[in-house]
Amino acid sequence: MSVHGIGEFESRHVQLTVPPGFTMRNDAVALHFAELPADDVSERSGYRVTTPVRTLIDIAVNAPDEDQLARAIDDARSAGLVTHRRLRSRAEILDPRAALYIERAIRQAETP
Repeated sequence: MSVHGIGEFESRHVQLTVPPGFTMRNDAVALHFAELPADDVSERSGYRVTTPVRTLIDIAVNAPDEDQLARAIDDARSAGLVTHRRLRSRAEILDPRAALYIERAIRQAETP
């Protein structure tokens, strides 16, 4: 999430999504295998990253701490990187379990 400047998730590994068949390994890197649609990827100077929407969904797949997820979603929304509507609809398409965690986090963030 640091690449997008949102959330405070800590991991002892760098998280990378790579195409199936990718064979390079490193103990400091946690690999996730997937063919990503072009809509889920942003080009940066010399590298590609998942979009904020896809990144939040990928985090939600792993049942994160709901408070952290709620803060990350709120950070992304406040920065204009995502809308709740887009996040909900994309999560429902990609992973129903992630959609459930995202819905809970959005509700938590909206509760005063």
